[in-house]
Amino acid sequence: MKNIIIQPILFQITADLCSLLEMHLSKEFDASVKTAAPINETLPLDLFDKNREQWKSSNILQWLLDRTKPDRSKKILAIC
Repeated sequence: MKNIIIQPILFQITADLCSLLEMHLSKEFDASVKTAAPINETLPLDLFDKNREQWKSSNILQWLLDRTKPDRSKKILAIC
């Protein structure tokens, strides 16, 4: 079975939004969906582009993959 993990980063997700996301993702992708505890630690500075004043999404996702090392059946949805 496919698994989707919703991973809040520097963001506290409300119970209502969490429930709504889990329900819709589960239905759309026919997968088990869980929400992980938020990551509230300071992120590495190289994940932020100072010139554009925004996070580098591909770098954040790579950092998250390196940190969690999910198997092939898991997909991670990062929410910042």
